[in-house]
Amino acid sequence: MITVRNALPADADAMAAVHVSGWQTAYAGLMPQPYLDGLDVAERAANWRQGLSRSRDRDPILVVTVDAAVAGFAAFGPQRDDEGQEGELYAIYVDPVRWRMGLGARLLTAAHGGLMDLGYQDALLWVLPGNARARHFYERNDWTPDGADRVEEIFGVTVSEIRYRRSFSAAGSAGDDAPAPPSC
Repeated sequence: MITVRNALPADADAMAAVHVSGWQTAYAGLMPQPYLDGLDVAERAANWRQGLSRSRDRDPILVVTVDAAVAGFAAFGPQRDDEGQEGELYAIYVDPVRWRMGLGARLLTAAHGGLMDLGYQDALLWVLPGNARARHFYERNDWTPDGADRVEEIFGVTVSEIRYRRSFSAAGSAGDDAPAPPSC
């Protein structure tokens, strides 16, 4: 059975394993390989445990489970870059061995609902320009690049990113329950 629920501190180890394997697979060729090879699940798990130990009312983290085992996660909340009125999808990762099962689509649909529940009519996300799989996934789910880009340091690695934007107020996009293609 597949479920999407709020993440718990007990999910930290599984989330860290998904996070590391997701980075190592999705970012191969886009980030330095020695960096990807050196990612530490235990270190990432400690970060997740700390992050999940506080209230997540304004910036929820969801997990998708398959037969009660964590297979992916999504994090979202207020826009991080400035005081804009938009929400932001911070991260969405699915265990690469479970890609193309519709789990990413379920997480994204739940994150869209969560962003709307937080009162956001519009949201943004940042993605590596060379991450064709993610870009296709977002574009199939009504996210569009808006022309903005930046250079950002993410966990010690400097990368270029492009911004995508999505409105939840457009007809057919808010609360649309049509299944998205299983791209993640």
